[in-house]
Amino acid sequence: MSMKFSVYYDEKLPEFWISREESILIKDYCEKRGATVVDSQGLLNWLKKETGVLALAHDLVPEESLQLFKEFMERGGIVVWVGDIPFRRVFNKEAKVIGEEGGLKVLGFYPVTDWRIDVTTPTPEGSKLGLVPYVSYRSVDPKLVDVVLAVNSGNNASSWIKKIGNGMFIRLLDKTSPLKGIGFLVYNVFLETLLEEKGVDFKPIEWVSKVKEKFRDLIRKERALAFEIVFSTAFEVKEGIDETVKAFIEERDSESILKRVANWIRGRVSLGEVYWIGQSHIDWAWLWPWEDTVEKCRFTFSQALKHMEKYPDYKYTQSSAAFYEWMERYYPEIFEEIRKRIKEGRWGLVGGSWTEHDCNVPSGESMVRQRLYGQRYYLSRFGRIADVEWMVDTFGFTWTLPQILVKSRQKYMFTTKLDWSYVNKLPFRIFLWESPDGSRVIAYQGRFTPGYYPSSSAYREFASRTPLVKGVYDYVNLPEVKAKEHVKEMGVIYGAGDGGGGPTPLEVAAVREITKWFPENKQVTGEEYMRLLGKYWDRLPVWRDELYLENHRGTYTAQWIIKALNREAECLLVTAEKAATIAYLNGMN
Repeated sequence: MSMKFSVYYDEKLPEFWISREESILIKDYCEKRGATVVDSQGLLNWLKKETGVLALAHDLVPEESLQLFKEFMERGGIVVWVGDIPFRRVFNKEAKVIGEEGGLKVLGFYPVTDWRIDVTTPTPEGSKLGLVPYVSYRSVDPKLVDVVLAVNSGNNASSWIKKIGNGMFIRLLDKTSPLKGIGFLVYNVFLETLLEEKGVDFKPIEWVSKVKEKFRDLIRKERALAFEIVFSTAFEVKEGIDETVKAFIEERDSESILKRVANWIRGRVSLGEVYWIGQSHIDWAWLWPWEDTVEKCRFTFSQALKHMEKYPDYKYTQSSAAFYEWMERYYPEIFEEIRKRIKEGRWGLVGGSWTEHDCNVPSGESMVRQRLYGQRYYLSRFGRIADVEWMVDTFGFTWTLPQILVKSRQKYMFTTKLDWSYVNKLPFRIFLWESPDGSRVIAYQGRFTPGYYPSSSAYREFASRTPLVKGVYDYVNLPEVKAKEHVKEMGVIYGAGDGGGGPTPLEVAAVREITKWFPENKQVTGEEYMRLLGKYWDRLPVWRDELYLENHRGTYTAQWIIKALNREAECLLVTAEKAATIAYLNGMN
């Protein structure tokens, strides 16, 4: 007697990580193969009576089903699922993490370890629990490993198969949008592979059988990362999935498939010119003492240098003179290697300030000293100063900053967080920022990569916010501009920050694949990208106002006296310096 095949889909369930569109796709994939569709009530009955393969089209299941899932798998049942979140409950369609409130406890099923864990019993309004595993990196069933490894191209997969009794809980894809791009192929090929191996009576889909061997072959040849990038891009384009399947069927090898799909994408949609900037924002002392930050810098910079040694086309960008001074003092061999890479033009020297400092509370003179000490250090150690200010994680900017930047010989400023405001959003990504005295710099409200593949939607958003239009604007006079032309070159930064790290080996490899298959994409330093924008100087809108960030209000302190005393101390330091200078000029020691 063959195992039965069903898919859990309930249109009444709210969306969470798995979107409604993706839930319907999973249901359709299974229905085409002859699966029975069960809703929430039908699920309970099915788990009690059957032993077979159950595909979940949601990341939420009824709370009363958790124990039944465990018993189902102990009998030899198999559950196939996508997604990756912790236990959650839903109140009026809003998901909340379990355990936030007290109350009675229930038995929760934990697929990774099979532990019995306590989770808070939902209130009457919270009738659904997320059946969710812990993030896990482990080897998987060797019969399925060639398919599952398409997720991350390693020897272990972030997808995993957990044995429960005689059954299995298979978490197939862990992505936010698991059925996009290569996920579409992974899910369909994996599902049929599984159904065949378990002797399930199902209706195979013709194209899957035609591409299955080629799909396994590309994994064996370690081309999974390239396929993930190209197919994720194809998914954004109308008819992209159909073209991908046709390429698999008609082309002979993995390189031909990749080339055909990439060229098809480029012929159908503009992905724009995209410039990839490897970097790492490092917090001087956030959740750790500054001594730990020295170690974070050592690791981050060593990692960047290793990438440069391995890949001649890799480039990296770093701000903050203080971090370079630490390397010079504590790790001179790393410092000398950095100097070498700066001379080669592969290490971007940006910032010019001693640190990526606050630009709201300090006095103007304090910010001037940041620039004086930072630029002086750059000039003495590297033979030049930085012409790009780099403040990725600064919480807003005083209106006088362009004047300070221009007087310290800077033309450009890069930041990222201004999109975090709730109400008064900055309309532009690239603009001329003008101080009250008329000083101007080109400012870029940049963005982190939306994903490791070219994104037509990300480029459209960039184009809509980089109009080439003359005019003077502020928060009162916000524009409604629909310009015919826009800045062509989009810059995106990538690499782990806050605690450092920079681009991982996987990220570096991904960007190299992107630039190979989509040559409009290039690797550059932060300096190189910002200088590209210089040609637009006379065509950019002018922003004549502060750059205000609403998201971090209340970050500094609620005690006004601390801010007042800080300003008083800054003023007294200037006064003391003047007095000392006068005394020195009059012969006093």
